[in-house]
Amino acid sequence: MNFLPFAHYGVADPPLLVFAAAGPWVAVHSGVVRDFLDATARGLEEVSAWDVDAWRRYVERIPGREAEEEQAVWESISPLILGEGKLFEHDLSALQGLKKILQENKLAAAGICLEEIFLNEYIP
Repeated sequence: MNFLPFAHYGVADPPLLVFAAAGPWVAVHSGVVRDFLDATARGLEEVSAWDVDAWRRYVERIPGREAEEEQAVWESISPLILGEGKLFEHDLSALQGLKKILQENKLAAAGICLEEIFLNEYIP
C-alpha cells in the first residue's frame, strides 16, 4: 500500500481516502477486497456511535487535529456515506489530477480510462 499525501500535489486535505487497485490484482484477491470493504463498513458504523470523548482519543496522536472539528466533518459527510452512499458526483475533469498523481507514482497505467472506474453510481 502506498500513501500519497495529496497536499504535495496542491490538493486540499480531503475528509476521505482514495483506495486504488489494479483490476488483475482485484480479480485474484476478490475475497480480500470484499473483506476489506466489509471491515470498512463495520468501522464506519462504529465511528457513527462515537461520543466526543471517543473523538478526543482519536485525535490525541494526530498533530493539528481537533476532536470537535473531526466530529463535525464526520457528521456532515456520514449521511452521504451511510445513507444513499452518494458522497459526491465524480467530476471526471477534476479527477484528471488524481489520475496524474497515480500515474506519477506508477500506480495507474498510462491508458487508464476514468469513465470506466468512476461510474457515478452507488454500488453497495
